[in-house]
Amino acid sequence: MRFLRLESGFNITQKWLQHHHQSTNLNVLWVGIINTLIVSAVGIVLSTVVGILIALASYSMNPLLAITSRIYVSIFRNVPLIIQILFWYNLWVLKMPAVQQSWSLQVLLINKRGVYLPEVNWHSAHMMLCLLLLAIEWVLLRWKQYKKVGRHYVKAYAAAPYMLLLWGITIGLFYIGYWMAGEIKMPVIGRYNVQGWHIYPEFIGLVLGLSLYTAAYHAESIRGAISAIPQGQQEVSDTMNLTSWQSFYRVIIPQALPGMLPSMSSHYMNLAKNTSLGLSVGYPEVFAIFAGTVLNQTGRAIEIIGIVMAVYLALSITIVFIMNTMNQRQAVWKGTGQG
Repeated sequence: MRFLRLESGFNITQKWLQHHHQSTNLNVLWVGIINTLIVSAVGIVLSTVVGILIALASYSMNPLLAITSRIYVSIFRNVPLIIQILFWYNLWVLKMPAVQQSWSLQVLLINKRGVYLPEVNWHSAHMMLCLLLLAIEWVLLRWKQYKKVGRHYVKAYAAAPYMLLLWGITIGLFYIGYWMAGEIKMPVIGRYNVQGWHIYPEFIGLVLGLSLYTAAYHAESIRGAISAIPQGQQEVSDTMNLTSWQSFYRVIIPQALPGMLPSMSSHYMNLAKNTSLGLSVGYPEVFAIFAGTVLNQTGRAIEIIGIVMAVYLALSITIVFIMNTMNQRQAVWKGTGQG
């Protein structure tokens, strides 16, 4: 493994860790892993949100929404993923305005080079304080999420929106404080470049392709799980004078989760492994820069491919562990007879 200590000899444009041409090949590996994790996390969240919306649209009384959801699922499930990634990447690069004609939305700039957001000069102490507050809020709300029923702790879903609201308020207050202290720099078009936090078209194309493709599978899993719920459950919620949102959030979703989580776990794993297709648009994920550039420079194919396989295996096992933990909690909830 001596090749990991050698200088990489190249720079990486899109990165979350510091890297330059004198950095080691081991640092290239860490940069690739972080880039892969970021794409996977964003894709999982975005695909879940879109999948839920498409699944709900299929139950809409509006025929246009219902038909649109079916068309969406049919198109995105049957077009190869790499074609979708290339489509979104080329659409952004070719159809977005040039730098001087950027779309300006006060806090961001959009052009063919990507999206430019306000750049924050985070101080380590302030960042740690923000993370500490988020952790405290999570622990407090998590403690209130459970009530004891017999020998089981049953999840109370009503606490989740309050958790998200508190997190949003906390992060918003930190951004306001930084803005008032002059630590936030808005994106500005300079003479030769744009100043701001840069999100590249390669990242956008890869995330959109992965998310919209996976969302079609999520929508079918969610729709099937909701369809398996007895009609009497909806009738009971109607007799309790619950609103449509209360009925969906407190009655339908808790009972549908055990049916949708196993299949969504497979979808999440496929999304994480499909990040390797970032090579097609030049996104520097772990397969592209470590099993591509570093392998070509060092020729250590067996070792490098083995490391990359171990990275994807560890990522998949982590996703399975998290989803299985959630599924077991739903099984405990269902077994208490509260569903």
